[in-house]
Amino acid sequence: MKRQYIVGVVAALVLLGAIVPVGALYYKEHKHTRQLEDQLRELSEKEQRLTIERSVSKQMEEIAYEQKAVSDEQREAANEQARIANEMKRQSDIERQHAIIAQENAMASEQLAIMASRKAEEQQELAERQREQAERARRRADTLSYQALARSLGSVSSTQWNLGNKELASLLAYASYNFAHRYHGDLYQPNIYESLMLASNSSRQWSVGEGAIMKMGLRRNDQTHFVFITTYGEVISNDMNLQALNSQVLFKDRHYDFRDFLETADGTLYVVSRTGDMVEIGKNYTKIYPINKILHPFRIFPWNTDHLLVIGETSLHLFNLKTKVFDKMIPLNFHASIVGRTSDHYLLIGKGKKIVKLQKNSGQLSVDELPFNGQVTTCTHSEKTAAMAYGMADGVIYLVDKNGKQRKLVAHRSRISRLKFDDNRLYSTSYDGTVNVWDVSHEKADPIRVLTTNRWVISFSLEKRMNSIWTGDQSGNLTRTLIDAEQMASLIRLSLKRNLTREEWSQYIGDNVPYVKFKP
Repeated sequence: MKRQYIVGVVAALVLLGAIVPVGALYYKEHKHTRQLEDQLRELSEKEQRLTIERSVSKQMEEIAYEQKAVSDEQREAANEQARIANEMKRQSDIERQHAIIAQENAMASEQLAIMASRKAEEQQELAERQREQAERARRRADTLSYQALARSLGSVSSTQWNLGNKELASLLAYASYNFAHRYHGDLYQPNIYESLMLASNSSRQWSVGEGAIMKMGLRRNDQTHFVFITTYGEVISNDMNLQALNSQVLFKDRHYDFRDFLETADGTLYVVSRTGDMVEIGKNYTKIYPINKILHPFRIFPWNTDHLLVIGETSLHLFNLKTKVFDKMIPLNFHASIVGRTSDHYLLIGKGKKIVKLQKNSGQLSVDELPFNGQVTTCTHSEKTAAMAYGMADGVIYLVDKNGKQRKLVAHRSRISRLKFDDNRLYSTSYDGTVNVWDVSHEKADPIRVLTTNRWVISFSLEKRMNSIWTGDQSGNLTRTLIDAEQMASLIRLSLKRNLTREEWSQYIGDNVPYVKFKP
């Protein structure tokens, strides 16, 4: 049993050994066959794909040929378009060049037009300027003509006044003012101003003193009153009024010969007499102070807050306002006769060219010389320009500016008594009986005659509030003279009793000037 089992097993194993190789071979062949079938099938598929691809390729080739043909046609069309475009560009370039040339021509034409327009405008402006210049020249000629007429009428007016034809003189004086005023002439031109001064009859005179009026001035605390002193020992206060003069004698003693005074802040007057005395005049009192060792005192000035300076011919004296005594004397080594002052010095002048300068406050003395020859009789200083004016015994006035440049003013015929600057004007009075005003801002200064009398004019004072000048003479007369040309003209116009006749107008003014009535 067991043997049969083993034989069976062995037989199975032999059979299995035979079957396995045969199976392996079969499997191998079968696998190879499948691979061949797969390859055949793959080759068949590839052939089919190749056939399809060849068909597609052929179609694509046909399409490519068609596309090429189309492309060739399009290229030809593009080339044609490019040719057309080039031609159009060429035409465009030509047109653009033509346009540029046209534009340049247009711009050139425009520039020419602009230049022509500007030229026309310039010509128009030039013509307008020439017309304006011609108009100004005509107006200037008319102005100068009427200004010359005003001066001529002023001169004729003065002549008629001196001949006694006062009514005609007044009419001509107002006509002179009218043309000068209307055509912006100088109302203070000598011919015009003198005719107004005469015809307005604007001077009034009062006999108020016994001696020569040596100095006058407004009261410090009351500008409606002024004081004057005389050589007969008079100190008189006056209330200024256009119609009357109300005078009050503050002091009178013929023993004294008053030459100068000043007023302190409290209204006290200090008056120096050539006799060697000083008089103090307060509100309710009078005191007299003899000045020892002084020869002919003639000027008095403030020195400092405590002292007054009194100047004699050979010495200087300081008066103490607190102790009321003369407590210092400064001798001089020459005779002083004239005293002027600048902003920082007093100027003491005698005979000859010597000037002694006394420095204010310190009292230091220095010596200088006048820049000209002759006898000085008065001098004054301009605070505005620092110029000095010197009046001489022969009537000449020397004007010396701050740089030493000299000018000579000649009009007076006798000794200059007083000089005073007022802005650019210099007032001068003289023993020839005249008062002159000089406009020293002009290189050629012609005098304006403000007053003419037959007496020596010794002193004067300006009263700006009333546009007047007050003058005092050697006989004790006070004269008030209006110095404003406009006010003089107003007085003349109010005094006119008639107008110029047509015949008078034709004779003195001319038929070419329109007739005007002046009487209000």
